Amino acid sequence: MVHSHDNSGQATEILQYRLGQRIRLDLDGELFEAFDTSLSRPVWIRKFPLQRIFAEGQTYSDAVSTVDQREAAIETLRQRIRKVAGLQHPAFARIHNVEEVDENIFVVMEAVTGLPLTQLEAVTANEALLAKYLFEVASAFQEAHALGLVHGDLKAENLVLDASGHIRILNFSLAPGTASNIFGSETQIDPFGSLIYTAPERFSQAVPLAASDLYALGVIWYRYFSQCLPFAGLHGLALVAAKLQSSSAQWEWPESMSMPMREILLKLTAADPSARPSATELRERCVALIPRDMVSQSLNSEDLRQLREEIEHRFDLKKKRYRYGVPRTWKQYVIALGLVAILSVLAWKAVQNGPQLWRALKPYSSSNEIAEGLNDLTEYQIRPRPAKLASAIQHFQQVIEREPRNAEAIAYLAISNLSNYYASTRDEVWFQKATAGAQQAMSLAPEAAASLLAQARIQQGYHQLDLALQSVEQALQKEPDNLLLWHCKMSVLLEARKNEEAIKFGALGASKFPNDRFLLDLMGGIFLNRSDYPSAIVVLEQSIRRQPESLLAYSLLAQAMYSHGKREEALAIIQKGLVIGSNVNLFTTLGNIRFEEHDFVAAASAYENAVSVNKGVNGSYLRWFQYAEALVQIPDRRADAMQAHQKAQSLLELRLKRSPSDPILTSIQAVIYARLGNSEASHQFIQKTYSIAEIPAESHFWLALSYQILGEQQQANTALAESRRQGYEPGMIANYPDFKMR
Repeated sequence: MVHSHDNSGQATEILQYRLGQRIRLDLDGELFEAFDTSLSRPVWIRKFPLQRIFAEGQTYSDAVSTVDQREAAIETLRQRIRKVAGLQHPAFARIHNVEEVDENIFVVMEAVTGLPLTQLEAVTANEALLAKYLFEVASAFQEAHALGLVHGDLKAENLVLDASGHIRILNFSLAPGTASNIFGSETQIDPFGSLIYTAPERFSQAVPLAASDLYALGVIWYRYFSQCLPFAGLHGLALVAAKLQSSSAQWEWPESMSMPMREILLKLTAADPSARPSATELRERCVALIPRDMVSQSLNSEDLRQLREEIEHRFDLKKKRYRYGVPRTWKQYVIALGLVAILSVLAWKAVQNGPQLWRALKPYSSSNEIAEGLNDLTEYQIRPRPAKLASAIQHFQQVIEREPRNAEAIAYLAISNLSNYYASTRDEVWFQKATAGAQQAMSLAPEAAASLLAQARIQQGYHQLDLALQSVEQALQKEPDNLLLWHCKMSVLLEARKNEEAIKFGALGASKFPNDRFLLDLMGGIFLNRSDYPSAIVVLEQSIRRQPESLLAYSLLAQAMYSHGKREEALAIIQKGLVIGSNVNLFTTLGNIRFEEHDFVAAASAYENAVSVNKGVNGSYLRWFQYAEALVQIPDRRADAMQAHQKAQSLLELRLKRSPSDPILTSIQAVIYARLGNSEASHQFIQKTYSIAEIPAESHFWLALSYQILGEQQQANTALAESRRQGYEPGMIANYPDFKMR
């Protein structure tokens, strides 16, 4: 979606809702991102100033009082909102609440995430997919138009594809009077870019009809096929004149479009609104254009039944046109009903066993399966969607079922299992599966790039960073264009604190892979650790431009902004990220900011989300440790802090079994035991940390904190001084509660 970053007219909080940036300004006014603090979910909020509503509703007699006019205008708006809220089709955004605050009405609605179809190359000019999506929109408008509701401002950016692969319709007009205000003065005509989608009748009859929505649909779908809009290069009054004086039959129609689809779009864009099909008729005409293998993806059970009936009863497959007659004898009724029953059973079976049937019918090729799985796994690394990871695992497993000794499939399955480990509750079963797979792949094909990559990832998990670096560099010599190898080497360099080498390598990779954002995120993390906040901001903003759903980049960027003294910008970035989706890194960054500000209640709330099963990573020792450190600062939550520290300690034990000589792990474990009152265990881990050859600044800070908790002031001072000498973040030392009085 295209977001406007203008914050004019923006409030900070509306009841339990925290407002973020303004998403857009359109015919209905302002639409904001927001966060519902009561239910901990992102929402959108539409703002209607009461003065504007009253001005638009002044159509009453002079005998009616101003107060009555005002109330009537507000009630008209509320009635329309109620009708829109009653729409059941899943394409429409759900309305959650309506609030009247400070001379404004705020409509709280579902935050819909997705991408406009125009940005999806797989959709553009793909007639099968476009027929499916046109069917979905027509089905939605069939319901709305039957209730007398018209969208009123339909354009390409108001149709997005959500994560489930279905169309969502945005910005359904809520204000009853705005339809008449689509055109400004001659010098300000078309302020919101709606003119090209506007039906000709609206130039003389401004209030939109149901047919006006259908015209806009026709223009949008013409754009998908033609890669351009009609009347290219015309604007303002010149565009109005062209629309009034020409016919869509004169547009340049691509030869690749089928005649049935072209006929549909020609009817939708007819100048005479009475010549356009209704939403119901459009839905029927789309039926014959939807491939059968897409049926289960686009229709519910009721649609399946209707679709089969329409195909058998209403469409002449030989002549490729509709017949409007009906069966004339009881035999024809019996045959038709029998066909519908058979097709319904087959459709039900296909839905129930679709994946198995597809795998059985699809020609098998191990190289194709591995290539598809690798594409899904790479996509998951760039945009972490569980469905992509599940699809990758399925591809690799299918190869292994047929070829149990296929080292490449075994290696990539191991890497997928490791991704599951990091994405879940950190269940050790996933890590052990990954370890076993990597070992098996190395025994079968020790020189293969996939085997070396799997081995490097496991070595990294055991904190054997030098060995991991050797393995991944060997793999890169064999497959220099494998993006997963670049991700692996970059993350190992980062963890090994080889910052200069990592920055050069990341910059080279970011140039080599122009669609990748993960290398930029890691570079941003390095700059952030070095307190080079301007450089961090530059690369993280570049990451977000490449992948607007990169929640890790949002969290790192917010931390960089905050550390750079831009607190409000940082909080706005976190809010924007949470509107896209819940993420452990976003909650952690929010917790870090609140903790540094000594708002420990808010910090604990954010960290609690970071360790929750649904919103964060429940198996992360670090998130539990941060949560516990916030709780310990809240007097009436010391018992909760004790439990959180115990949880962190048990999770950290698992990590220490794999990486017993990691100074960060040992020093944090020393802090945890000090908090739990186990002085002996704390001292053991302090000494273990000092026995490690190279101790980073962060470890010295945690050792100082352990000493501080244990009441050993002189040792705490010495450790703090070493932490400062090595350049540990000054703000962390100055603002940590246990050292605040120094």
